[in-house]
Amino acid sequence: KRILSALERENAPVIVFETESVDGGKLIEGEKFVYDFTFRNEGKSPLKLTNAKASCGCTTPFWPKGEEIAPGETGKVTVSFNSKGRIGNQAKSVTVRSNDPDAATKILKFKVLVVKDPFHAGSIMGGSN
Repeated sequence: KRILSALERENAPVIVFETESVDGGKLIEGEKFVYDFTFRNEGKSPLKLTNAKASCGCTTPFWPKGEEIAPGETGKVTVSFNSKGRIGNQAKSVTVRSNDPDAATKILKFKVLVVKDPFHAGSIMGGSN
């Protein structure tokens, strides 16, 4: 990895996310949690996201593959989490890589609480009223 000159650094793309951590609240098991992590290129040259990788197979990131985000423009990384078969507190992350030399890697995090469907859970177990 080469060292950037002061001029290159000054003219580089700069990725800034509105937020890097989200509490998605409560989900009923089987529901999907979808969130758009919006970012802006606050640098002076085009920004490219080179990769977005989820911490597990239950989470899928979508990002502008191959697109250049011009200086001042915004983009988003959409994260989709499938809660099927996952009960309790869930904390997941997506690692985003870009051509921003000062923040080549960003980790976007979200958490949700997955609960059993109250309308179906009680009838099977004969819940008390």
